[in-house]
Amino acid sequence: MGEVKIWYIDRSRNYYYKELDAGLESIVHASKKNSDILITPDMLIDELVRCGAISAEAKNKFAHLTRFRDHGFINMYNQPGDSVVDYVENRLDLDSMIIDHFIKRPVYKDQNSKVKPLILLCKFYSVLFKITSDENEYYISMIECKNNLYECQHYDDVNAMMVKKIITERHSNGISNVNMEPNETTNFSIWFNALKKTSLFNSRTNREILKPNIYARSFFDFIANNCSGFEITPVCDDKGDSSLQYEYYCNRRKGINEIIPKYIKPNVRFDNNYDAKKLLLYLFGLKYDTEFRYEKYLKNPDEAFGVYNPFLCIPYLALRNVWMQNSFLADSLYEIIGKMH
Repeated sequence: MGEVKIWYIDRSRNYYYKELDAGLESIVHASKKNSDILITPDMLIDELVRCGAISAEAKNKFAHLTRFRDHGFINMYNQPGDSVVDYVENRLDLDSMIIDHFIKRPVYKDQNSKVKPLILLCKFYSVLFKITSDENEYYISMIECKNNLYECQHYDDVNAMMVKKIITERHSNGISNVNMEPNETTNFSIWFNALKKTSLFNSRTNREILKPNIYARSFFDFIANNCSGFEITPVCDDKGDSSLQYEYYCNRRKGINEIIPKYIKPNVRFDNNYDAKKLLLYLFGLKYDTEFRYEKYLKNPDEAFGVYNPFLCIPYLALRNVWMQNSFLADSLYEIIGKMH
């Protein structure tokens, strides 16, 4: 059977597994410990075997590095991706690291396309919420992805007509994967298993469907409304070189941060925790205090109210965006969110 090229992801292992955290910590530790030298594949493999992220009995240990690169954990030079560093240093939680990685993935590994699978899914849910209030219809199956989203060449292809067609057909055809190749099912399983570990999706569903968290609707709408703002993900060239793609995966300025507005002033600090709480509530659209001087911390504060509201279910993505603009303010906001969680 031929290699699955559509919605491609390395299928040798799930994106997340219990030994991964130790592996990512080891990668970041190795990078800092050897900051003045080039980390070789052998050096990195030794670290990953030592922490248990790779089995000492694995026949082809280098294949694990290929998976780590494809999943966005390391680049071609065996350095950790920005999202991995942010995860290990607690600027991202698991939810946000998964979305940060998966939203960058292209439809094709080796063909240029503006379309990205996770953005197609967000557009699908955004439309779905608008055309029906029946929560029993709030899902998409693997076979529905294959028969409908696979064909999309533009985000506008996901519209009310398509979604209504999917709903109509599912009642007559069900969600059977009978028309899918085993490799395709495995491919979708990697996607669905990872996304179900985030707060944007319901984890308690059968393996063949992906059901959204209805409270994450504003996130799906935000992605759908801003889908044209994403850059094209670099693809593997005709010589098999994926280095530019891996660099894109590993760059925190790419992906979701291409579309999050930036209003934070770079060189200010909070006077007290009271100000930090006020700003946090304002940015997430939860409370507006007419007496508070938001302009001390924000550029164009009138526009910034609720700018992070789409991230209420996944706040660390928003806070990492603050950190990129002003780490001093971000540290205080992280502390508040940490206490709330």
